[in-house]
This record gives sequence, structure tokens and C-alpha cells, in this order.
Amino acid sequence: MFVFFIAAISQILLYTVFRDWILDVPEAFARGPEDRAYLEGLVIFHIATVLIVAGVLIWRRRTA
Repeated sequence: MFVFFIAAISQILLYTVFRDWILDVPEAFARGPEDRAYLEGLVIFHIATVLIVAGVLIWRRRTA
């Protein structure tokens, strides 16, 4: 589980804090608005996944 959280949090950081680094490419490889929206969707997905998994783990510990 620890590796899952590391991977998800690193993706969230990559798509938010380091977004400019990802999108700073030569003009021939420039990303359009739809790609930026895709990155925002990935951030929402990763946050939701982390919250759901954390919630399930907390719920399992309380019921055990």
C-alpha cells in the first residue's frame, strides 16, 4: 500500500507543481488545451483514488 500512495502522490505533484516542466517542450511538440484538461482530469482521478483507498483502509481498521 505504501508504494501505491507514493506513486499517486508523486503523480499529483508532477501534474500540479511541475506542470510547467511537463508542458515546456519545443513548439513542434506543444500541447493543446485538451491535453491540459487531460492532466487536470488525471489530478482529480489520483486525488479521488487516494481518498477512496485511504477511506477503505481506515474503515477496515475500525471494523477489525
